[in-house]
This record gives sequence, structure tokens and C-alpha cells, in this order.
Amino acid sequence: MDKRKVLNQITAIRIALDTLEEEVNGAPGTSCPHTHKKILTTMGGPEEWRCEDCGFHFVEGGK
Repeated sequence: MDKRKVLNQITAIRIALDTLEEEVNGAPGTSCPHTHKKILTTMGGPEEWRCEDCGFHFVEGGK
């Protein structure tokens, strides 16, 4: 493979990973107010919850 083809493949992989990250974490600037939280906190553990509307997953301390 020549250098140009390799660079194009790397760019395509980066775009695919960025798209996947947005799907998993939600696009930046999401307007969901996270009003329907499912509490996942365990006794003695860090605060943890998941938004039932958008799927955002919060863990205190950024685990």
C-alpha cells in the first residue's frame, strides 16, 4: 500500500470511531435535561445513574 491509501484508511477509522463515540456518549451539547434517572448507586459506592431518555451514564469521579 502506498502512503496515501494508509492515511485515507486511518482517517476513515477516526471518523468511524468519532461517530461511535457520539452514539455511545451522546453528541456534545445534547439538550436532554436528564429528568428520568435510573439510580444505580450502591451502598457506600460513588453516585451513579443512567438517563432513561438519552442513555447518558454518570459515575461520580468519572470511572
